[in-house]
Amino acid sequence: AVLTANSDVADEYRSGKENALQYLIGQSMKESRGSGNPELLRKILIERISNGSNV
Repeated sequence: AVLTANSDVADEYRSGKENALQYLIGQSMKESRGSGNPELLRKILIERISNGSNV
């Protein structure tokens, strides 16, 4: 849901803006009401963005 809602930010990360990933992690933490593991979210987001997924 975070990548779908923020596909423009995912595109920014793909183009080299590292700060975009931090934003996506923050949005993921917000959606999970703070219960998410930031390091795990980071790995998942990088994997999905690298695979071209916005889901």
